[in-house]
Amino acid sequence: MAIEYFDDEEAGEYGGAPSVEVKTYSEDGRGSLDELYTEYLRLADEHGWEMETVFCQRDDIEDGALILPVFSFRTKRHGPALWIVSGIHGDEPEGPMALVEVLDRIGALGNTIPMVVVPLYNPKGYRRNSDSQSRLQQNEDVLKEYVLRRSDTHPPQMTLNIHGDMSGIPLEKRIAAHRAVLQTLPELWKRAQQRGGTPPWREGKGTSVVTDVPRGGGLM
Repeated sequence: MAIEYFDDEEAGEYGGAPSVEVKTYSEDGRGSLDELYTEYLRLADEHGWEMETVFCQRDDIEDGALILPVFSFRTKRHGPALWIVSGIHGDEPEGPMALVEVLDRIGALGNTIPMVVVPLYNPKGYRRNSDSQSRLQQNEDVLKEYVLRRSDTHPPQMTLNIHGDMSGIPLEKRIAAHRAVLQTLPELWKRAQQRGGTPPWREGKGTSVVTDVPRGGGLM
C-alpha cells in the first residue's frame, strides 16, 4: 500500500492528495513503513480479522505532512482476549518486524483465541528512529482509552507489550529473540487462562506479559 501524503495545512483532509514514497530510517536494516503496513493488512485481507484506525500521527516533512495511521486488528471471535501491542518506541523496530515474520501463525491462532493486535503504535517514531516523550505519553493515553473501549467485546486477559533493550546487538538477532517468544503464544495464553484476573488497565491486576527481551533473551 502507499501512505497518503498531504500538503494541506490541516493535514487531516483526506481528499485529493497524491501518494508518494515515504522514506524510512534504514541504517539498522529495518523494513520500510510501506512493507510493514502491507504485511499487517493481510490479517484483514487473508485471515478475516476486523481492522480499524486507532488514531493517526502527523509527521511534518519539508513540503507538507504525512498522516500515518495506527491500525488495530481484532478477531471476529469475542471474549477474554490476548492483546499484542508493538512499536511504541521508534528506536525498537524488532517488535514490529518480528510480528511480520509470525503473522500467519498469529492469524491462524485468532481462529481459536480472541485477539487484538496493534502492530505498530508509533509509525512516526519508527520512520524517524526517534521518540518525543511528550507525544509518546499522549499516544499511550490514547491506547489506554482504546483498550477500555474495546473491552466490551475483547477484554484483555493477557497483554503482550513488545519492547526491546538490546543496544549493540544486530537487528536480525533482536528480531529472532522476539520471534521465539511470539511462537510460544499458545503456551502463554494457556498460562494466562489458568491464572485468570481482571484487565490490567482497569484494576492494575490480571495477567500482563511484557516481552522486554534482554540480552540473554527470555521474558521479563
